[in-house]
Amino acid sequence: MMERDFERARRKANWNRVLAFFKGKPSLLLPFDLVRRQIDVRSVSYGGIQEIEIDRVIGSVNRYHEFDREFLPKRNESADRWTQVRRLFDSDLGFPPIKVYRVGDAFFVVDGNHRVSVARQLGMKTIEAEVIYFRIGVTIDKDTDIPDLIIKKEHSDFLKQTRLDILRPQQDIQFTRPGRYATILEHIDKRRYFLGLDLKRDIGYEEAVESWYDSLYRPLREILIQEGLPERFPKRTAADLYVWVSNHLHALREQLGDDIGLTVAAKDFQQSKAPSHLSTWLQSSTRTRLQSDTPNTQEDTPALLELLNRLSWMERKGLGTDLRYLVPARWLDFSASSDSVEVQATSFWRSSIERILHTEAASRIEGKEGEWSRQAVVYNLFVRASCAFDHDGDGHVSVLNRSGLRETGTFLKAIALLPYIRGLGCNVVHLLPICQIGQAGRKGTLGSPYAIADPYHLDEALSEPLVGLGSAAEFKAFVEAAHRLGIRIVVEFVLRTAARDSAWIPKNPRWFYWIREDIPDQDKANPGQPGYRSPLFPDAQLLKIKSQVHGGHFKNLPAPPAAYRAMFVQPPKHGHVMASEAGFIGITEDGTQVRIPGAFADWPPDDQQPAWSDVTYLRLYDHRDFNYIAYNTIRMYDEALTMPANVVPDLWDQIAGILPHFQSLFQIDGAMIDMGHALPRALMSRVVSGARGADPSFALWEEEFTVRTESKDEGYNALIGNLWWRIHRPESMRREVLEELATHGSPLPFFATPETHNTPRCASREGGVAQSRLSFILGAFLPAIPFIHSGFELGETLPVNTGLDFAPDEAERFPESCLPLYNAYAYNWLATSELDSAIRLTLTLREQFQSLIIDPTPQTMAVPTHSHEQVLAYVRHDAHRTILVVGNASAERIELTLEDIPGESTPLVDHIDGVACHLAAGKMVLHLEPWQCLVFTQDRTS
Repeated sequence: MMERDFERARRKANWNRVLAFFKGKPSLLLPFDLVRRQIDVRSVSYGGIQEIEIDRVIGSVNRYHEFDREFLPKRNESADRWTQVRRLFDSDLGFPPIKVYRVGDAFFVVDGNHRVSVARQLGMKTIEAEVIYFRIGVTIDKDTDIPDLIIKKEHSDFLKQTRLDILRPQQDIQFTRPGRYATILEHIDKRRYFLGLDLKRDIGYEEAVESWYDSLYRPLREILIQEGLPERFPKRTAADLYVWVSNHLHALREQLGDDIGLTVAAKDFQQSKAPSHLSTWLQSSTRTRLQSDTPNTQEDTPALLELLNRLSWMERKGLGTDLRYLVPARWLDFSASSDSVEVQATSFWRSSIERILHTEAASRIEGKEGEWSRQAVVYNLFVRASCAFDHDGDGHVSVLNRSGLRETGTFLKAIALLPYIRGLGCNVVHLLPICQIGQAGRKGTLGSPYAIADPYHLDEALSEPLVGLGSAAEFKAFVEAAHRLGIRIVVEFVLRTAARDSAWIPKNPRWFYWIREDIPDQDKANPGQPGYRSPLFPDAQLLKIKSQVHGGHFKNLPAPPAAYRAMFVQPPKHGHVMASEAGFIGITEDGTQVRIPGAFADWPPDDQQPAWSDVTYLRLYDHRDFNYIAYNTIRMYDEALTMPANVVPDLWDQIAGILPHFQSLFQIDGAMIDMGHALPRALMSRVVSGARGADPSFALWEEEFTVRTESKDEGYNALIGNLWWRIHRPESMRREVLEELATHGSPLPFFATPETHNTPRCASREGGVAQSRLSFILGAFLPAIPFIHSGFELGETLPVNTGLDFAPDEAERFPESCLPLYNAYAYNWLATSELDSAIRLTLTLREQFQSLIIDPTPQTMAVPTHSHEQVLAYVRHDAHRTILVVGNASAERIELTLEDIPGESTPLVDHIDGVACHLAAGKMVLHLEPWQCLVFTQDRTS
């Protein structure tokens, strides 16, 4: 009997498929992974055991191919399992709850597909389920189908990119078919380009959106209504008709000339009754031909193909093809000489993309919950500087040169750089912040990438204005290109601070601290004069503060002086904030004018640097007694402040939503959290759970200089660490890094790098490029993450910023006006440094021993004994393999004997310089040249 039930269900499934075809109703069970790619997940939470309606189950995580939309079995192979479950329903044993994901108003089965199928066949209305909630920003219900999802996703992405719902709240651009929002975006880009030509200036993206809506879309929509087209096509929206008629207008102008207007096109379209099927087929076949040379890439690289099509169109129109455009030869071939090559701009961009698309897709490093980080080899990219070049050869790097081409870095040029990065041996790109930068108090000419005006929008200066697609489209293409080459993308995010003219300020003034407008910032040249700066504490109070904090006691922490606290006022109300050249001015209820104060170092409380001009702290808690910026409100939070009732919930929601937004829109793989140590643990927990809920393999890296177990407990996969400091101090390196690893191992991998964007360039130190070579090789075989700060491999000596390891007189040599972090600057891509070849050799060797090298346990690490304080040596080993790394961190030639080396007695040849030595009874005699580093290996696995 049970078998007959299954056969009836199978026959019904076949009949349903036929009916669905004729009725145009969904018949397919939705794959959860497909749905997940089409939605933005805002948060994930556990819902417990509850009764759910069976007809709201519309999909499955892994059995969607075995059942139809009504959970009728589609395959005979399901018969045995289906029949077993059917018997359970008639027995007294019962069955456990199914497990489902709730997405919107619909459910997706994680475990229990056959139970749902049988229950539905038996006419049950509900079933017991363990529910996990995915909270999303679109509507999904039991009638949702795949095209609906795609349209909803496209609509959501369209509004995120254009912000049209904010710029023109009355808009209602809805389509009935997928793929049409891309047409709208192309119209906006064209409007932006030609408006810029007419007005002879850069047109901001939002200005282009408003101009398109007001000058093109709305007038044509009104004409369509006047001509009665909505009544003629009742199943189509105004947006559908806009696309049809605008395409028809283009075709008419091709035939009859440019003087054909919107009204004529609308009338002619109405007379033709509908778009020509032949025309539709021709458009489809044209797209197919454009993509035919890049097989199997359409699904994985839609944004990259869209960018390629745009560049091909530009070439056909002659846009950018006659402009002189110099690029480094390294960008074309990483093994090329240190020359520049003249190319055509558009052709260079197009060929760079085609080169990637014609490369066989490579796999990315894998690991659950971001643990792929242990296998990472990182290239740290500061797009604005790393991808900058003097393209017209006039001796200056301009934001826009005389030909209208951007010479500072862009995502499009970063795409061209990806094969070079992969050729070095890197499998991860870490990007410094790429979001919109504030204007108020801006440092240098371009501002700091850490002064974020809007963390949900990209910096438009990182896009090519001639191409006109905008930063979001270029960045999507960049991520897709990187993924195709097997490179993961980690973006650095600023979650604790905001620009002093943040886009959030006028909308949510209570998210910020405010002081009286008549209080000036303290003058750096006259520190004794009154003004706003970090609070000053008496010596006795400083001792008490540090004692409490170091002891972990955060109750009743000493507050700053009353005079300092009196500078601060309660935030003005919404609608009482106005823009000014210095940022925003607020008006309190008593008429007092107030302003946003600058941030300063959060610890220690006696840090003497002045307030920062371009950023402020977000006001994460609302408590009258703590309405000020100080160590106990921005990092070492007082217990009384952190009560749940004091949380600013909408601000926390906004912060927690940033990473899922970028994951959904751009498919990034990880995030570096700037100042993550200053986020309350409860908020950081939300950030982690939100990111991992959106992508379980998402990696989180911490800007933390101490390698600590707490970072791992908080959800991080890696941290900066302090090798950048210790490797230049051999005794500290030996004691605090090498011996520590040999004794305790490491809870998390740290960055194996001799420099970051905040430190002196390694090549600027004693030894120059030779020390850079030594330092990179020394770090590459530790249980750490090789990290190449862009420009390191070129032998750059100018620091990007002077935040760490600079003496006061050294920092004075590099004012803000010359630092690449704040100004237009191009690295010396024409340098003749041989570092890049040493890096490739080192990373190739590292890959051969990767499983041993990434093992963080102390049993794999040993430190040989020797008598020379300037020599650094360590051994990585297991039962079958041994790696000996030894380096001379001095300008002198050294002879020494290493002892206590694990491994068999044998002659060995160094892999770096070919030096031959003999290992005998755990000893080796070496002669080391200045700054030389040698690597010997034994592999007994064969």
